[in-house]
Amino acid sequence: MQEFNWREKYADKVGTAAIAMKLIKSGNSIFIGTGCGQPQHLVETLVKYSSHIYDAHIVHLLTMGAAPYVNEKFRDKFKTNSFFIADNVRDAMEKGIGD
Repeated sequence: MQEFNWREKYADKVGTAAIAMKLIKSGNSIFIGTGCGQPQHLVETLVKYSSHIYDAHIVHLLTMGAAPYVNEKFRDKFKTNSFFIADNVRDAMEKGIGD
């Protein structure tokens, strides 16, 4: 049986986090992994390359790491929907940045 080489087969689909963030469109829903599985590099890259995004909806169950997308300066860009409110997003929720 021949071994499947996904790197070779999908080489044209592999890119950087910055390129991936540029594919997000205004109004999209973005699910952020939960708990300790939150992809910190992708979250940081999301806010860094968010100049073209408005009214995107971030959904997460419970985040344990940084949540820079709840910063007041990103209010027009991201609306957060959280199932469990941890310390890292509590102030933003009280300000009405998320639900």
